[in-house]
Amino acid sequence: MIRIGNGYLDCDYNPIIGRIIPHWITLWGYDNTKNVFYVYDSGLPVRHWDKSLPIGNTARTYTEILRDWNFGRWQPWCWNNSFKNNLYTAISS
Repeated sequence: MIRIGNGYLDCDYNPIIGRIIPHWITLWGYDNTKNVFYVYDSGLPVRHWDKSLPIGNTARTYTEILRDWNFGRWQPWCWNNSFKNNLYTAISS
């Protein structure tokens, strides 16, 4: 899961909204030949789901994910007021 800046308004992207509205999405996989991530986005209306994908409900390009992740990495009103580029939970096996 990554926190992003959610600038999507009915599939059109607004970078101003992307800078102020936080959102969480789940990355399920990627395809290096197509340069896309397979994503489950709980905020995406069902009418926009891509049912042809192998996993998730939408695909986003590498560029789109990096843009959204950058917008979401530091927003002062989020639970984590950190200047870090990312957060993670260490998992030991």
